[in-house]
Amino acid sequence: MNLSYWCATWVILVPGILYASWVDGKEKRVPNWLNALLLAAGMAMQCGHAEGRGIWISLGGALVGFGVLIVPWMVYGMGAGDVKLMAAIGAWFGPMMTLWAFLVGAILGGVIGIVMIVSSGRIRQASTNMTTIMVKMSNPAHWFTDFGGAKSFGESSQLLPYGIPLTMGSITVLTGLTLGWPAGAGEVSLRLPLGVTLHEDRFGEAGRLWKDTAPPYSDKWNEVMNTLLERDFALVPTFTAYLTSRDFMRMSRAVWHDEYTLPALWRFYRPNRNAHGSFWFYWTTEDEMAWKENMRLWMTFVNEYKNRGGKVGLGSDTGYLYNLYGFGYVQEMELMREAGFHPLEVINAATLVGAQILGKEADVGSIQVGKKADFAIVEHNPIENLKVLFGTGAIRLNDDSGEVERIGGVKWTIKDGIIYDARELRAQVRKMVRDAKEADGIPPGPMPIATIDRLDGESEN
Repeated sequence: MNLSYWCATWVILVPGILYASWVDGKEKRVPNWLNALLLAAGMAMQCGHAEGRGIWISLGGALVGFGVLIVPWMVYGMGAGDVKLMAAIGAWFGPMMTLWAFLVGAILGGVIGIVMIVSSGRIRQASTNMTTIMVKMSNPAHWFTDFGGAKSFGESSQLLPYGIPLTMGSITVLTGLTLGWPAGAGEVSLRLPLGVTLHEDRFGEAGRLWKDTAPPYSDKWNEVMNTLLERDFALVPTFTAYLTSRDFMRMSRAVWHDEYTLPALWRFYRPNRNAHGSFWFYWTTEDEMAWKENMRLWMTFVNEYKNRGGKVGLGSDTGYLYNLYGFGYVQEMELMREAGFHPLEVINAATLVGAQILGKEADVGSIQVGKKADFAIVEHNPIENLKVLFGTGAIRLNDDSGEVERIGGVKWTIKDGIIYDARELRAQVRKMVRDAKEADGIPPGPMPIATIDRLDGESEN
């Protein structure tokens, strides 16, 4: 969802439900035409802004709104107009936000009801009416009759038009999300989605959550860490899975994509509402700043966990977010180095600790007699420079020749004692990518991200 959706919500939905609550307060009913109009408008807006999934978000919200109030209506606890109004609100809000709006509205309704009873001096009568309601609910024969219903108490009860608290609850939740509550008082966060169950929104906004966690080395921070240590919990942080979130250009234009990324995977990486983790719909500098802080806090925790004796393994979660197989694993090693691990600790996390986490340390994880011969052999020292492990190697100036050289790359891979020529394997992958590009009519070199270039072309307007 984007800013235009929020504007439409405030301009169309909010005046609509305010008018509904005014009519409900005056006439004790909510017009069917108004509920139908708001429902249709909500579905149209969701479909327009969430594309193919918009109808399901809208229908889900409408069903939640309908479902939370259908039972009170069936037992004569409220009018049908209130049920329809909540369903119409749900069409705009989506499932989760609708549930929150209902809960807040229910609390506000209870507070308003108590105030009405106390201010009118009808506490004794209210107690009698409540007893009648309890009798009704204790006897299934009375459930679906007007006995003990809202209108059955006549003059002895002050009816609360429930459209009023529903409207108050909806506007309260909408205001809270618009202002970023509880993420930070006064911090505007208009990018929070109304369909809050969408996975791309969850990923996209996650970078803003860590600032709400316990500060490093605080009592709560230490309590969490000590609990994990006591349980011998193993961490595999997969920093690289979110490296693009803090530096989109670096990851999307990494040198290895030119020769090692298949076109099908590239299409999956590109901004796409139907692909897992491809949430770069309009990735901003502010998003990246939030993720830089997110990563700093996460790295602080992981490094200290290792320092206190906790198990930290190494994994890359590749195949998403411009994170490529093989290369992402080496990037994870560099990120662990950034977190504070010594190069030897990085290698240890990638080998022996990983084997311990899997319960395979008797067979693999270190060079010992009796263990399987699983090695990656390089001609340069990865302790000095982890970049020599990349399939694209590292750049070095040859001072003798004055030439700029590309060096490194794993030379041999030994798995279960079987020797593989790693350079030949990489050559085979490059050929697969070249053939796939040729079949798709894609020229060699970098693949495009944008499908329309408006920098020097047609106007957005």
